Amino acid sequence: MRSAVQSTGSFVSSNELVNKIHHNIQWTLMTSLQGIPQDAAERGERMAYLFDVGVVSEDYQYNYDMAGFLEKWLDDVQDDQKQDGSILGITPAHRRAPESQFWPSWQNAYPELVWDLYEQYGDRGVLIDHYSSVKRLANYFNAGAMADGLVADEPLGDHMEPQADGTSHYSAQHTSPGLTANAHYYASTLTVARIAEVLHHADEARAYYKRARHIKEVFNRRFFNAVTNQYGSGSQTSNALPLYLGLVPQEKVAAVMRNLIDDIVRQHDTHLTTGIIGTNSVVQVLPQHGAAELMYALAIQTTYPSLGEQVTKGATAVCESYECAPWLSQNMKMFASFDKFFYRNLAGIAPASPGYRRIRIQPQPVGDLQTVSASVSTVRGAVRVEWRKKDTSYDLKVAIPAGTEAEIAVPTLGWTNVTIKEGGQTAWKSNAYVAGIPGLINAKADGESITFQAGSGSYHFILTGPIH
Repeated sequence: MRSAVQSTGSFVSSNELVNKIHHNIQWTLMTSLQGIPQDAAERGERMAYLFDVGVVSEDYQYNYDMAGFLEKWLDDVQDDQKQDGSILGITPAHRRAPESQFWPSWQNAYPELVWDLYEQYGDRGVLIDHYSSVKRLANYFNAGAMADGLVADEPLGDHMEPQADGTSHYSAQHTSPGLTANAHYYASTLTVARIAEVLHHADEARAYYKRARHIKEVFNRRFFNAVTNQYGSGSQTSNALPLYLGLVPQEKVAAVMRNLIDDIVRQHDTHLTTGIIGTNSVVQVLPQHGAAELMYALAIQTTYPSLGEQVTKGATAVCESYECAPWLSQNMKMFASFDKFFYRNLAGIAPASPGYRRIRIQPQPVGDLQTVSASVSTVRGAVRVEWRKKDTSYDLKVAIPAGTEAEIAVPTLGWTNVTIKEGGQTAWKSNAYVAGIPGLINAKADGESITFQAGSGSYHFILTGPIH
């Protein structure tokens, strides 16, 4: 039994392990929908932790219509807010959290979810309803800042980090809780600035953007080593989280990415050392910075720590810790953050503007994948993607709902001098766009893809390239 939210997403690939992981994530998210985004019901933990939802908000929204459910729960968060602007780590108020704590990573889930709902559904109403409250929270964080402009440590930090002995630790062992706290202090401030900008509160937007820039400056002063290009301890979370939240100076992004990739591949044999904060961060940044192949390798890993190992053990939901320890929950959503990679990167479906007014289709045919088929029912209609990779061709079918526009990136698979046909007519040849196909407006070579500007409708692209 669960709250009656509508299923909106489907995903299936040629890799059965990926399909099973997706199934486990869906079941985990679905069973948490109990009026609140509930945690582990089987051990009497029928409560809603903020950050547990924050790391999987996109995963929820790819799979289910979460607008009414999350907006109601965010009203609960708002109702529990204290006079000083603080909020509870668990909402609604519960015996385990009678008082608020200074806990930026967990509390930042509130403004993050408000912004995610706006991006997913395009409704400015959620921004209007919660603007004053998320602003008060940002001011609460700012009031707790020390003389150098940063805040102190927080509880837990990168919760449930896997350890070398095959267990997971309740609180962070690899990554400074001060780093995670201040990274989310920055994120919260930046989100308030963005909301203010959308709502045309120009003076407040400028003030919060200025504060965010200052936090970024002092964050890098304390946590970044410009010689080694490492943040904090150099752990995977220490580098992935600043990359994800935009804290890394642009000229240092590539170097920090190299350190992150080196730690994953060389230092840990293509395994994660991340808890719930870092795992979501890695899922976000690897595909964004050209390392989707590595992200896929992590997703299909079958030895500890991985969701694939959980599948081999017979798990039908996502466990609270990577090792599925029997004394911990066997059904908890914190590590369900891989599903956004399946939808957004493997299938390539993402909003390019709030509420899917513009849509980005950018599938990434990585690893051993031969086929992917996915659909997402957005507020503007269903978006569908189906692709098949063959030895000498790549077949991509896309459906774009009425009243929207899309950027459709057809991957070139490393081939040169490709030809692309749509509906049997040539759309790209000799490194140039060929005009004349209804619905297609223009196209350009874009990194490892040919990106078409398109209106609504159904498209069938076939790419061929003789030189591999």
